[in-house]
Amino acid sequence: MKINERMKKRRIIASFMAFLMILNLIPISTIEVNAATNTVTDAVTITVVDEEDNPVEGAQVEYNVTNPATNSIKKEATAYTNADGVVQVLASGEYETGLKLSATISKDNYLSDSTTVKDQIIASETDNYEVTLKSSEIKEISCIAFEGDYSSGKSQKLVTVTGTKDGDVITYSTDNISWSTDVPEETNAGEYPVYVRVERTGYSTYESGKLTARINKLQITGVTITPYGNGALSVAYDKQSHKLVSFEGLTTGDSVTVTINGTDYTYKYGKEQDNIPLIENVSVNNYEVKVERANYETLIKNGTINITAIDIEGLSASLKTRAYI
Repeated sequence: MKINERMKKRRIIASFMAFLMILNLIPISTIEVNAATNTVTDAVTITVVDEEDNPVEGAQVEYNVTNPATNSIKKEATAYTNADGVVQVLASGEYETGLKLSATISKDNYLSDSTTVKDQIIASETDNYEVTLKSSEIKEISCIAFEGDYSSGKSQKLVTVTGTKDGDVITYSTDNISWSTDVPEETNAGEYPVYVRVERTGYSTYESGKLTARINKLQITGVTITPYGNGALSVAYDKQSHKLVSFEGLTTGDSVTVTINGTDYTYKYGKEQDNIPLIENVSVNNYEVKVERANYETLIKNGTINITAIDIEGLSASLKTRAYI
């Protein structure tokens, strides 16, 4: 009798030691095993979360449960995680000692995982295997469109990209159709669309969408526009013809437009004879002057020159009266 009891104890101890040896073979660092989740109880489950530990709903879980003792597949299926990121693998009644579990988890915008749950021994009927899916989106990229002033014919790169890694392929486009590895550049003032793509092995392609680079126009400085009469509200008629305005500081190629009472007079300074209208008679002259230069804001000046009448020289008049009786 005592011999049988001793044999039973030895068998129990041997079984326990064998179980401990099996546990030592499990790569504990790669998987977290907990009791079944609150939403699915009394079952073997897989829980899928993202990198911020939020549940991933709708993840595809392709799994199989094998029995190494019989070299057979006990269960094989594809399921999708619920709102809590959980999928049931085995009901508690389906559990057997020694079963192994392998699973591949995938979802759009995430990297597939087929290694976390691989040949894992199911230790109990309520085991839960937590899998963290990593995003397949490239999130650390920053694309800054150029914004600055025109710089005397200097070419400007339209965009700066940071956050890339060795091996990334970066391409650029100005129309979202044709792509090149060369960063687009522009010289003249204006607004320019630019697009960026970053490709990384195993990840979804990063696309910046439309960015707008801006090269700002400068202000025209050093140009003086002086109206006839030097800005006086009125100028007395002097029997002479005078240019409506005069200029100082123009640059060859500047486009000059002088408008007087609705009529435009235009010329290219230094390349064409000036076309400044003359004023000479008594009149009210409303004017606007524009100086245009490539990559500069238009310089505008407007005002009114009033030519007033004068007395006729040598002419006087007196009033004579006569008394009548």
